[in-house]
Amino acid sequence: MQSSEGQHSVTAPVTAATVRNLAAVLDGVRHGARIWLHVDTERQWGGVMRQLCDAEGDGTQGSWHEGDVRDKFVRVSSTLEQWLPVADIAAGLADGSIVIEEAAL
Repeated sequence: MQSSEGQHSVTAPVTAATVRNLAAVLDGVRHGARIWLHVDTERQWGGVMRQLCDAEGDGTQGSWHEGDVRDKFVRVSSTLEQWLPVADIAAGLADGSIVIEEAAL
């Protein structure tokens, strides 16, 4: 749940399933895992999870100790660099549209 400013509400409930998916995102970043996004039934896009960032864009860094992890981004290297919102990756893990290769973990 997001507030009107786009930040997650401190009072928003976080389920065990949400924590498990957020942990999978952080483990994927930590281990440089491959991530796959299923765009539709015939197309998928993949890359390597490189870095936790506080914002999108080159040169951004992210703190592992400050801020709500759901508001951060993951830098993914592929043909082009992409910054994917952590909350969107966790939601994709929950609905099956995103897969993080566990072999790298």
